[in-house]
Amino acid sequence: MSIARSPVAENGSEVNPFEFLACDNNEQQLWEEVYLRQFPDAQEFEALTLEEQREIVAELQEEVDLLEEETTVFLRHAESLRMPRVPNALLGSPTNRRKSLSTLLLSEPLPQAPEDSTVNENLVAASGELGGEAIVLSSSSVRRGQAYSRKSVDTNEMYVTLEDRVAMLTKERDRLRQQREKDEKEGEHLHELLTATVKEAVGRSKELRLELLQFKREVLNEGSSTASSDDLLRFMAKRYSMQAKYLDKLNVQCAAAERNITQTQQQLRQRHAAGEAFRAIDFEQLRIENQQFNERIERKNLELVELKGTSTRTVQTLNTLMDALNGLTAEQNRLRKDLKNRCEYLARLQREMVSVTSEADAAERKNATIKSQHEAVRVPKIEHYLAQKAEEYELQKAERHWNRKVEIAGGQMRLVQQQIRALARATQPTRRWCKRTGHQMRTPSKSHAKSSPGTGESVTLFTDTEGNFEVETEKNVSPVVGGSKALLNMKRKK
Repeated sequence: MSIARSPVAENGSEVNPFEFLACDNNEQQLWEEVYLRQFPDAQEFEALTLEEQREIVAELQEEVDLLEEETTVFLRHAESLRMPRVPNALLGSPTNRRKSLSTLLLSEPLPQAPEDSTVNENLVAASGELGGEAIVLSSSSVRRGQAYSRKSVDTNEMYVTLEDRVAMLTKERDRLRQQREKDEKEGEHLHELLTATVKEAVGRSKELRLELLQFKREVLNEGSSTASSDDLLRFMAKRYSMQAKYLDKLNVQCAAAERNITQTQQQLRQRHAAGEAFRAIDFEQLRIENQQFNERIERKNLELVELKGTSTRTVQTLNTLMDALNGLTAEQNRLRKDLKNRCEYLARLQREMVSVTSEADAAERKNATIKSQHEAVRVPKIEHYLAQKAEEYELQKAERHWNRKVEIAGGQMRLVQQQIRALARATQPTRRWCKRTGHQMRTPSKSHAKSSPGTGESVTLFTDTEGNFEVETEKNVSPVVGGSKALLNMKRKK
């Protein structure tokens, strides 16, 4: 990239091409390296590889660009010394710049070698501190009406010394720095102005929207979108009063700002009169102190960042240890509760062991007492006891059988009685039964038991009230169902 024209940074400010001049101690050494650097000749260049040739060409291009920038600096320096102005047509290209410099500084025509990267030997050196205050021209100058004559000039006086070059470049660097600061200030001012303009435009647009909404709400009719004259006049009067109040408020603020400005200017004049005004050296000292304070602030900020990192790591370690401590504390509490429960369980077991031991002793004593009593008592033999138990069991079994037989006989007797009553009611005609019903209700049926003398069996006889029917039943004898049916048939035949 050529540096013949001033580079421009991303933010639009001009970049200083001499930023590599870090300090005053190494400037002369850097320029000596630039001017005394040697490049390979044609034969050596042809012997190199393609990559090396490209690198050398790139370095040579950088040297040429640097020398072109140096030529531009010389032209500016010449203009600053109120030299005759060079036409704009001569400043179009690096070659024209060299020609213009030669036109200004030479007393003879420029040699026909535009590709040379250094000033020709016929150039006149500009000498003096910090760029020199005078330009030493050739001893021969073209005077009107006189013939041109060449005079011999010392070769050492025809070049700008390295110290003067460094001084001029340093001065150019300072000028570019000042220009950059000026551009930055102008850019900041323009940015503030544009920001204020945008804010004002945004605020004004909001106000217009609010006024439009208020106009639609207060003046326009919702149905027809038309406005009456009275509403419009009322709205305009109200808006005029609001604008007047706002204007009065702005006038008050402007008056206060003017008073503040007047007071500040008066204080400044008083300081000037008292000799306490700030001078350039004061501002430079304040700038240096501000720079030192900024450096200290940066160091403190770095220390603060380190301390924040250390504190963060410490807090993280502390949190980890606190978590571990909380876990151990919870484990300790759990173990303490477990120990307490186990101690209570152990005490309860000990009490139970004591009580069981005492109960065992009492049981042993009681057992011994019972054993001694058992040995002292005389009991029958086991065979007799078993025989008695077997006999008792047989008797209980026989008793159950007889009880069951009695229950069965009673049931049979009740069943036979029911059958007899049913047969008696079924065999009588309906009328006779109705006539005799009253007498039967008053005279119950007769039954008596008789026993045969030979066999000793008891027989029960059932007869009705008239003694017409007689039924004989024997005790402890199962009823005969067939006999009941024969009686029923006999009744029917009769």
